[in-house]
Amino acid sequence: MQEIGNSRLTTYKMMKKAFFLTVMLVLAVMNTLAGSTFYYRFMVTPNPTGSGKVYASNEPLADEDIRWRSNTYRTTTYKEESQVTVQAVTVTAYLYAQPAEGYMFNHWSRVEGNNEIPFSTTRYATDLVTTLADDHDNPLVTEYKAYFSKIGMVYPKSSDEKLGSVTIDIPENEIGQTVTITARPELVYSKFKGWRKDDATELITTNPLTITVDENTKGTYVAEFESKNIEEGIYVRLSNIHANRYMGVIGKTEETLSPDQRYFVNSLMFMPGNHTDLQSTPALVIKLKGKSTGAGGLKQVEMISQGVSTYELGRMKLHIEKYLENDYFIFGQNSGFTGYIKDNISGPKSDIELIGTVTHPGIYNRPNAENNYRWRVELLDEEHMDQWYFGAKPSSGTALNGKYYTTLCTAFPYQCYDGVKAYIVDKILRDGRAHLLELKDGIVPANTAVLLECNSTEVKGNRLLPLTTEPAAITTTNLLKGEIWVKDENAGNTEQGGEGTGEETGEEGGGESGPQNVVKSDDASSNEQYYRTAFDPQTMRILSTEEAAFGKENIKDPRHGNATLTYIANNTCYLDVSGVSSPKASILFTTEDETGTLKGDANGDGQVNVSDIMACVNYILENNPTPFIFLNADTDNSGKVNVSDIMWIVNYILNK
Repeated sequence: MQEIGNSRLTTYKMMKKAFFLTVMLVLAVMNTLAGSTFYYRFMVTPNPTGSGKVYASNEPLADEDIRWRSNTYRTTTYKEESQVTVQAVTVTAYLYAQPAEGYMFNHWSRVEGNNEIPFSTTRYATDLVTTLADDHDNPLVTEYKAYFSKIGMVYPKSSDEKLGSVTIDIPENEIGQTVTITARPELVYSKFKGWRKDDATELITTNPLTITVDENTKGTYVAEFESKNIEEGIYVRLSNIHANRYMGVIGKTEETLSPDQRYFVNSLMFMPGNHTDLQSTPALVIKLKGKSTGAGGLKQVEMISQGVSTYELGRMKLHIEKYLENDYFIFGQNSGFTGYIKDNISGPKSDIELIGTVTHPGIYNRPNAENNYRWRVELLDEEHMDQWYFGAKPSSGTALNGKYYTTLCTAFPYQCYDGVKAYIVDKILRDGRAHLLELKDGIVPANTAVLLECNSTEVKGNRLLPLTTEPAAITTTNLLKGEIWVKDENAGNTEQGGEGTGEETGEEGGGESGPQNVVKSDDASSNEQYYRTAFDPQTMRILSTEEAAFGKENIKDPRHGNATLTYIANNTCYLDVSGVSSPKASILFTTEDETGTLKGDANGDGQVNVSDIMACVNYILENNPTPFIFLNADTDNSGKVNVSDIMWIVNYILNK
């Protein structure tokens, strides 16, 4: 192996070839001379129990452009011509409903044979339709129904239907009945503020809201919503509805796959939904940035995970289309081809890092065939923290004074909750302990290696909220160095100073927290070693899982059973002791500083006398006296306690 000095891999360089297959395959679709033409028809009708108008289109329309053609149905045959050879065409149906005077809209249903599937409570809805029909006289017919009902004594409305909708369990309610009204913000881009009854000044924040209808409670309840700043970003986890597996970034090429199967140079990771490390794995935290479609989805979406952006890599943005409640398609478009991300659960796979399975996902243009094209969104925000959360998972072996400790380094910033405290190590004290400096308000900037003090070994008791805004960088020297490895296969073959060597510094590459001792292997079968940080017991200490201390002995490599630690694990940290003379094998940590010491007071009783001489003698003889204050006993600041310190105490007692 050849060691690459102090090169640091910037996240962008390391992921040059992309981590999302959407970017890779959609851009790789080649135009052909042969084209295809597909025909389809949308047919919509109001439900007979209600009254209103409906309309469908294959393109979005502004309110003033909607032409209410009929009180019964709207049907039109459309065609889509593709410039690439594809198996089918997937189009978006834009649906519009307008209740008549005295009526309210309830929901849309998709008609499938003899069944109806409710899928939207918004008057302006969308749906994805895939067709193989290439006969003009026999198009695919997709039928929808819009349900209306009479307005009751309690009537819910939405302040902005592009931000959220409302439902009521008994629309045609009367005095004496008990009803429940529910505000339904669009999950990914809006949130509920409160109900405003009959233009009242105060908001009712209970949701759902149960009301017993009487003369005082009857009236119009308007649900007010507000937009989330999607362009700034939201943090989510994405799970496949069919496979119940979560998508993340693993940064590892799977060597066992043939070149035609290796869609990524850097692979996606999938973790089972019942995995014990699900909520504590930073690779599963994905930041979405985009714009609202006004119909429950997002457009111009950029996905960022482990500091890697799909847009920066492929210069193409994605789409997230709502299918059912918290049920989405993720796709990209290029040259007439629409490619949908699918969890290819039956495809080639292998276990990596004992935390996930690399399964290269498919990308296809027939998303409605099966539900492994469909994705559930779990919002990692303050509003949903009780349901969905990311957090720290310390080992039970690190217990100290009722607290538990673990290290963490993530590519995104976060704030500590549940009493969790975050520390950096700013110096090694003269007694050899690591001095902890607490971060203000528990806010940890991106790519900052920290030691977390937790109250529990359960993730839900140690929640960490990802932040959409970047806190100020840590200016104090941090002796903790972080490991966020994502691998660029080309970088191992470039000359020093070229693309992928990571000589550039700065925030995107992790600054001080970036990999320090990157290992390069000439063995093609050892690709795993290209961009791992090698563990050096002379200059590094790792937080033990068996005690609250940084150590170099008895540390096992979780990937290789009981083998001695070889590489630093993902998203963990090491203590850099390269600048410490003869560092201890096991380094304790403390929040106490060296100020206010009483020179010579070795036992810490506030006096300098014969008992301090005995404490120093026992320390030199390795009898481990308790208490023993090293800083006080080291009278000449030599970093050692020896006979000269005993003589200093003797002379002090004799007033010399």
